[in-house]
Amino acid sequence: ERHSFHKAYINGRLGTLAAAGASGGGVATGGGSGEDGAGDDGGEEEAGGREEEQGAVDPAGRAHERHSFHKAWGSSSWQLVALGRCAPVARVLEQLVGPGAVDLHFGAQVALRFPGIRDDLVAAGAAVRSRVTGRDWHTDGLRQGRKHPFTLLLGVCLSEQSEPDQGNLCIWPGSHHFSHRHSRWPDGKIRRADGWDSGEGALPDLGEPVQLLLRPGDAFVAHSEIAHCGGPLLGPEIRYMAYFRIKHRAWREMLEQERFRTELFCDLEGVAHMLGHDGGCPPGAPCPEGVRGRDASGGAEAASAERR
Repeated sequence: ERHSFHKAYINGRLGTLAAAGASGGGVATGGGSGEDGAGDDGGEEEAGGREEEQGAVDPAGRAHERHSFHKAWGSSSWQLVALGRCAPVARVLEQLVGPGAVDLHFGAQVALRFPGIRDDLVAAGAAVRSRVTGRDWHTDGLRQGRKHPFTLLLGVCLSEQSEPDQGNLCIWPGSHHFSHRHSRWPDGKIRRADGWDSGEGALPDLGEPVQLLLRPGDAFVAHSEIAHCGGPLLGPEIRYMAYFRIKHRAWREMLEQERFRTELFCDLEGVAHMLGHDGGCPPGAPCPEGVRGRDASGGAEAASAERR
């Protein structure tokens, strides 16, 4: 029941924001509060379920954009960071990243979804309102404007999401292989129909995603390059999630050495020897028509030529 304490902390902050707004304090609540991927090394588009009068929002968002609501929680507050440092989570992270290799200087992001409105994450292009399609995804690198911006995405559920369409995080399993192979170095952009930018066509269709079914207190980890978005919130309750962007202690050195340009698992020392496959679309992974088996070096050359 430890999650109840952390949820109470978030509710307390919400109350403070509401009181400040009611008294004319001018507290703004726009933009991405968590899953938008633009926060503390941080990843959700409205597309298939777009309200036509609102216009289309690109799932890639705008690189490095932050919003005032995101800043309301205190990313380093112990009430939130404790979720990512508790013993069961710490053991899993160390098994994946490597013994003693987890950088403990990570912050928390609170990602709330509100029922019945076009909430912050939908407005920012990080979540869908009523229906998710195969083109509604993004990667955190795509939204941050840099490839492989951290090692692992850790999510902790703080509200009931054991059924679909409760604001569940949607993922495309295995898509980290695709996004790694086809994202441009170093800005993390992915080739669209007519170019690399958001105005040059939709992202590739990765097919149907999986909605994560979670109970309060459940946690998950995902590769930093996995395709994901926030799913529809059709229920009556606020959806609560906390996210953490985990890095290997040598992540900065690996970045400077440009290892992430070609290596997908170099910062997962605990399991890299079992993974081996550093790109492409392995069997069963999402892969748009005509992409499977394309040469990675050729893709890199094409990306370099496109920038020139």
